[in-house]
Amino acid sequence: MLSHYPLLITISCCIAVCITANDDPNIDDKIYRLLGGVYPCFRLTNATHQIGCSASSTQTRGVVHVINSTEDIDWLQRYGDKRGYIVVMEDRLFNKDNLDRLWRNQGGHLRVNGIIVKHDTNDLIGQIPEEGFSPEHTCPNSLFGLGSDTTCASSPENDWNPLGNSLSYADFGDFPVFSVNGNTFNKIVKCYMEYNRHDNNSDLSYPLCSLEMHADMWVVKDTETCMRRTNLPIYQLSGRAAICEPLGDRNVWTIPLGVPSDLSGEKVILVATKLDSTSFFKDFSFGANNDISAVTVMLAVMNTIGGLLRQGLLNNTDRHFMFVFFQGESYDYIGSSRMVYDIINQGYLYSPPPVNLKRQIRLDTIDSIVELSHVGIQENPDTPSFYVHGNYGESGSKASDMLTTMQMFATNSNINIRNSSSSRIPPASAQSFLRQNSSISTIIISDYDQQYNNHYYGSRFDDINNLNLSFVENSSRVSNDSATVLQLTELSEVITNTLLNLSGHSVNPDDVISDENVVAELLYCFLVHSNCDLFKSVLSPGNAANLRAQPYNRYVTVSSRINGVTIQVYYLMTYMLARQHTTLNQSACNALKKYNNEMWVTSWVRGTAYNDSCHGHSCLGTCLNSSRVQFHFAESPAFDLEDYQSTTYSTWAESTWNAVQLRMYLMTSIEHQVLILIIGMVVQIISLYFSIMCWRRGRTLFTVTAESHHL
Repeated sequence: MLSHYPLLITISCCIAVCITANDDPNIDDKIYRLLGGVYPCFRLTNATHQIGCSASSTQTRGVVHVINSTEDIDWLQRYGDKRGYIVVMEDRLFNKDNLDRLWRNQGGHLRVNGIIVKHDTNDLIGQIPEEGFSPEHTCPNSLFGLGSDTTCASSPENDWNPLGNSLSYADFGDFPVFSVNGNTFNKIVKCYMEYNRHDNNSDLSYPLCSLEMHADMWVVKDTETCMRRTNLPIYQLSGRAAICEPLGDRNVWTIPLGVPSDLSGEKVILVATKLDSTSFFKDFSFGANNDISAVTVMLAVMNTIGGLLRQGLLNNTDRHFMFVFFQGESYDYIGSSRMVYDIINQGYLYSPPPVNLKRQIRLDTIDSIVELSHVGIQENPDTPSFYVHGNYGESGSKASDMLTTMQMFATNSNINIRNSSSSRIPPASAQSFLRQNSSISTIIISDYDQQYNNHYYGSRFDDINNLNLSFVENSSRVSNDSATVLQLTELSEVITNTLLNLSGHSVNPDDVISDENVVAELLYCFLVHSNCDLFKSVLSPGNAANLRAQPYNRYVTVSSRINGVTIQVYYLMTYMLARQHTTLNQSACNALKKYNNEMWVTSWVRGTAYNDSCHGHSCLGTCLNSSRVQFHFAESPAFDLEDYQSTTYSTWAESTWNAVQLRMYLMTSIEHQVLILIIGMVVQIISLYFSIMCWRRGRTLFTVTAESHHL
């Protein structure tokens, strides 16, 4: 038995070395450098196809080639070879033409395996395309509007979004596209300059700076395929996550004066806007004009109404305004279509359902809709104008009366309210309601007439710069001479007066004053820092501590989660519409919760009196008594109906994926790699030879004594 020890020891050592080398992080770190600040383009599916990107495990490596101009793409196409490249570029060069050259129209000798794009929100000087950039469709959501908007696609002059190139809806297959921050971009460029920079069209010498991209998407083909595979028993028993998940979140809504005990015979004015946006890189869905300009105005309206409520200036009427923020509207009206579906099929939007069924909201309860679209960009800032789009032909004179009322209250302001010259209803949540009842009086307020003013619609460039806003550092005070804040403040005042008039409230217009500082702070909090004073004041101390020094991302994500911005708006609504703001400690406020009911709720938040150095239930904060703000599940009805090929409801789903990674390493030449392989084989053969020799001559080399045998 002892004669086999040398061979066994040798084999054991080889196995141990292999296992150790494979698991030792130090070995891996010597070869690869893991890079942070990475944001992938990922895959989505709908009823008919898939869109987006994936990083196949077999085609994610390539030599770094930095693009500084279109001439660098020319060089790559002329002198590049089949070794495979990862192209790295700045924001300004990431457009459809360059992407087509690198991805869609690769030459026979050239292979580009992926693209890295720099996007640094703190360094966009010279990076924003002056001609505009919109990766969205020219006719957003056109297939799920009022019987599908066929007139939009019929000719370019009918396009709502004329700069749209539909890049966000392209299927890149197993071709990864990542965005990286400035720090990571600089590390890659430094490595490129040291090892890869071409000179006078000469060939590159090894080693070469290379990248490895990981973001393998699990979903393929379409939503029906991914849901069928997810629901297979064998897959569910495996314990793995779903292959894909439906897009969705929560709508947020409330009726400021509380839902009356009996809604029969009474009417509701629906005041709405969307709460989501999108972009090619979903992590940079800022939506400054796409949604936040309207969200800000609507919250300013609620803040003004809340002030009137606390002053006791609002009386009970048989017309109630209902504020709604819809989620998932960028993907075929997910939130609004779900609300219409629930109103028709169950009659209530509350969770849990109301005890008093007379509080049910029916479709015929909705008397009219006032919706805010994009309102942050003025084509002519010297004469700021907002356009009203209405279904005047379907609703008779009601929509026209609403327009006239708005124009009346705008007379003494610096803004103009104009009737749109377009007879069509633009992409809006109201279309979900009008599909079921076209007679609902509807007006949609926007900053555009026939085509979007937003040249960066649905892109990562729709940020604070797009609204021509800048703020004093670490302050919500506007630092430039932009009139945006004043225009949005005046618009909120006009809308507030209009709503009060339509709902029958007898309030003197002189008492309706929107706070310009609140508008400025809302824009700052949504677009610069979410850990601002206003956002902190409407949360509990524990929740306020989780706010970060960056804006909320407003991509809708999957329905199993609630976005941070959705929760923030929920608490902003509760705070602004509260009928009482009382300075109390948490214990005293909690004692008042025994008076909570279906429609009214008491809650304790930081408010303006809270001291960060204080701890415990004795700290002073603000005790709120307000109409209950409600979440409403915003997932497409198609997933409840299991109709994954629906042409009525959205079928968008998001793929799940493995960990996203970007690793940098030095690639050696083929000759060097072959040499290493040969050396390894020689070492292995020599080791095997000596092992065999030791085994054959074991008795000579390892003498067995009586003492050792005894042991």
